[in-house]
Amino acid sequence: MVRPAAPPSVQAPRVGLALAGLAFLLLFWMNQSIPLHEWEELKADVFVSGKASRFETLRYPLTFIYRRSADEELYFHLAGAVLGKAADRPLLTKAREGCGEAFQRPLPPSDGHFHAPYAEVPIEYPPIVLPFILAPRMLTDSLRYYCWALGAAMGACLLGAVAVLVRALLRAGDEPRGISRRIVIVGALFLAHGAISIQRLDAVTALFLALAAAAWMSRAYTRLGFWLGLAAASKFLPILLLLPIVAADLQLLPSALARARTDARRLARQAVARLVGVATLTFLAGLAPFFLFSRAALFEVLQYHGARGLHGESVLGSLWALAVIGQPAVHTYGSYNLSGRVPDFLAAVTMPLTLVALATFAAVMYRRPVSSPQRKGLVLLTALLLLWTTGKVFSPQYLTWGLPLLLLVPRGASGRIMVLYGGLVCVSQVYFRGYFDAVYNLEPLGVATLFLRDVVLLALLVVLGRTAMSATEATMAS
Repeated sequence: MVRPAAPPSVQAPRVGLALAGLAFLLLFWMNQSIPLHEWEELKADVFVSGKASRFETLRYPLTFIYRRSADEELYFHLAGAVLGKAADRPLLTKAREGCGEAFQRPLPPSDGHFHAPYAEVPIEYPPIVLPFILAPRMLTDSLRYYCWALGAAMGACLLGAVAVLVRALLRAGDEPRGISRRIVIVGALFLAHGAISIQRLDAVTALFLALAAAAWMSRAYTRLGFWLGLAAASKFLPILLLLPIVAADLQLLPSALARARTDARRLARQAVARLVGVATLTFLAGLAPFFLFSRAALFEVLQYHGARGLHGESVLGSLWALAVIGQPAVHTYGSYNLSGRVPDFLAAVTMPLTLVALATFAAVMYRRPVSSPQRKGLVLLTALLLLWTTGKVFSPQYLTWGLPLLLLVPRGASGRIMVLYGGLVCVSQVYFRGYFDAVYNLEPLGVATLFLRDVVLLALLVVLGRTAMSATEATMAS
């Protein structure tokens, strides 16, 4: 005998319970460890001197897995330099090696006064994320507490991203029971992705992308443009998502160019103009604070990212690494990049390649326009994977952008997509935490791991793209 499904009023608490579990995971469980230098001391106490307590020894595996990142330490000292507090100058000098003249300027003194970012303290991050870097430093001079505060802020961004999409799905009529199950699955993928989920500023971009997706689901094109513009202001590249969004949405470009009534075409064209205009203006407004600090700030940051070489972890970089196994990547622009004429050429063609890939995907989706909320999620995820696959830089933290959007994957396609995304974050987590030196030194183990990641990434791209292009609106409801 089949029991009838519980009514939504009974099922709704399941969603709250799933969100509460995710909150614990993001705000506390992943946020539990200590900075790198403290971990190194603890490691010596556990394995060398034997000074560690029994509790520290038993807890060591978790301390190791969730140890804080070097990026958080960089944020801490950059914020200290801006606020006139003590900063590790050798560390900042090391982080800025090979970054061009603008990023070699001497740091201001630790005099307790505010020093303008970009003008006095070279920073490669856009202004919209500066509050997340500076605010925790205003609260504490302890690196450990700073890391915990930053991690909590990033965890809150990711929790907010999931909550926004859950609310959008409930409004779209999805079952609370199915939503709660998807929250649990996404939480498991966050767990597989590891502490990198909350140790980078990519959580801010993930929140803006989730807000944009929720607005797109409800056809709120002005809000969609606003949030997409903010996502672009936080990471630049998301502005390119406009192309597949406009082309894929049945109410936008397909209707604007359709042979329909004049008033329908006019409304669609107005919607396209409003979306593109709001996104562009918001993007520019998000970049405007650069000029509050220095007229050259925006140019210097764009020059920084433009001059950066081919990232060793990028897809093109990892494929080229197959031919030069054993030749270590060079530490420049804050990461490990490949040097030489071929890598430089590949780095130069990544942006045209990205534009061609997104334009091709947009052209295909224009012929198979979407209207259902879940299918829009598939379009966004596929576009993100195209950005990562063709980009000059592809770090594991970029995968954080797509994790909340997995809530939108329809039930019929969720199995393969969740498994492949899980494989992608697991492979990245294993090499990032286990043997990252083998990756940037292009040792056989590191190159083989990156190649395995590429295979999973391309398989996921194929499955997502085929599902987005072939699924019908009638089959997308969960």
